[in-house]
Amino acid sequence: MTSVLTAFGSVFMYKGKEYVFLAKTESIVYAAEILSTQASTQIDRLFQKQVAGGKDVNVRQHWLYCYVMLTTHDYEGRSAHMGKTGQDNFSSFVDPLQKELNAEDLKNIKDGIMNGNVPLELKDLVKNIQV
Repeated sequence: MTSVLTAFGSVFMYKGKEYVFLAKTESIVYAAEILSTQASTQIDRLFQKQVAGGKDVNVRQHWLYCYVMLTTHDYEGRSAHMGKTGQDNFSSFVDPLQKELNAEDLKNIKDGIMNGNVPLELKDLVKNIQV
């Protein structure tokens, strides 16, 4: 992983997909994939359907629903999905993008990490980050 990606919320491209850098250790890079508008809409609709059915508590603990809908202009209608963070191998070249997420998105991503079904190590790494 290139050393350019050290700031929480940095956006980068890897194998044709956009990601948000969350944190890293010596062996693991945590990043949220920025899903397409279509995939984001599908997940959000399914989540809203589950919540409307009274399954809010159980649904929020499922990895599929560990996402944040983005409000940054370049990413409106898309989501940052953290459900499988830490499972990708970013050992080869990544392409840092000249895009930034707004403060609201950064706060929501941090809140999603702290309250979501993500690795405990990631929660520990981001708990003191100021956004």
